[in-house]
Amino acid sequence: MPLAVVALRVWEVNPPAGVGASEWLLVTNVAGLDVTRVWERAGRYAKRWAVGEHHRALKTGPGLEQLQRTTKTGLGDAIALLSVVSVGVAILRALARGPAPAEQPIADGVPPSWVPVLARWRHRTGGQWTTVKGWIWALARLGGHQNGKHRDPPGWLALLRGRN
Repeated sequence: MPLAVVALRVWEVNPPAGVGASEWLLVTNVAGLDVTRVWERAGRYAKRWAVGEHHRALKTGPGLEQLQRTTKTGLGDAIALLSVVSVGVAILRALARGPAPAEQPIADGVPPSWVPVLARWRHRTGGQWTTVKGWIWALARLGGHQNGKHRDPPGWLALLRGRN
């Protein structure tokens, strides 16, 4: 049986410098969309995408599916703990990819207790970072990200595993 759908094209008019514009083609079965409802649909899609990324990070990042928990309580405890990890990594990824971290002070994006721990590994002399971007890229380097001049910013897998 045919289903009537509406296609919505959503694109970024002025992307940040050095970043490609985002563009989505959304398909919905909601009829009679006005401008307000189109933006509402686009917002819902963006939220679904963020939740999907969280689930993807939860499953393949910390390896939730490999834990093989056999009880409901054990699985619930694992999901609770690993959800905190995956949300934290998703936040770091967003900070690494956004335009603001280049100038954002370290205190505005990273808990103060994390800075000296990474500094001991990276600088051995207790050196510090002044920006969120510097700290996040150093964290990715710890995991094996190459941090070259023309490399993409680290993603959540790079931050968890050191992959590019």
